[in-house]
Amino acid sequence: MSGSTPSAIKVRYAVLDDAPAILEIYQQHIPFDDINLLSAVHWIEQANSHRPMWVATIDGELIGWCSLESYYGLKVLDHVAELSLYIAKSWRRKGIGRQLMAEVMANALCINLTNLVVNVFSGNESSIRFFESLNFQRYGALPRVVKMPHHTEDIIVMGLEITG
Repeated sequence: MSGSTPSAIKVRYAVLDDAPAILEIYQQHIPFDDINLLSAVHWIEQANSHRPMWVATIDGELIGWCSLESYYGLKVLDHVAELSLYIAKSWRRKGIGRQLMAEVMANALCINLTNLVVNVFSGNESSIRFFESLNFQRYGALPRVVKMPHHTEDIIVMGLEITG
């Protein structure tokens, strides 16, 4: 991390060799989930040109990732994608998320996306503020659906309409 600046960030499509780092970053955010290396491999294998998965690297170190997944699986919602975005703890607040989101936005219309949806745990106020800074709107909440080891949280559903 020393000496690196956000201008040195490289964004590329995820490959299978990225699975361990993707899993490690995910577990930094949600350590109590039962996601394992096979799950991360599956995420990468499911990615395609219309629902890609990108990684951000600096000097070969994977420091963040984001993916787009089909929303709800209905043909009438093909233009909507659910966004997942995770940044390594040591790299938060250094522009990595913005750079990954720039990649998403640069590709959105090319892959026929007009809407993004993100689900954020209500206790994750920094992520809520981040997405609000990108003009995501709060669409609603799913009350008390996140069952964590010592407490329950809401999911805040946020979305962005993409205009060309």
